[in-house]
Amino acid sequence: MVIGPSYRLQHARELSGLSARRLGTLAGLSTATVALIESGERKAPSAETLARLAKVLGVSLDWLISGAGDPPDEATVRAAVAAAHASGSHEESA
Repeated sequence: MVIGPSYRLQHARELSGLSARRLGTLAGLSTATVALIESGERKAPSAETLARLAKVLGVSLDWLISGAGDPPDEATVRAAVAAAHASGSHEESA
């Protein structure tokens, strides 16, 4: 089994406690985009898309793309998400 960005994204999102919808909102992406990446249906998401997700989740872009470096821990991911909430990253207007 090859572990790619889809698995790593899902792993980090699960550590964060966020739904795909909420992660998408914080990253300025649609729920569908997050779900397609996680399912592996979107084979080559753009670097910009992955960078947005990595920033919200507090993981390195290198780790998200290639698995290089240490995997994130729950405390680091949750702290990054809290910071994204506080800054109002890409919040949609109601």
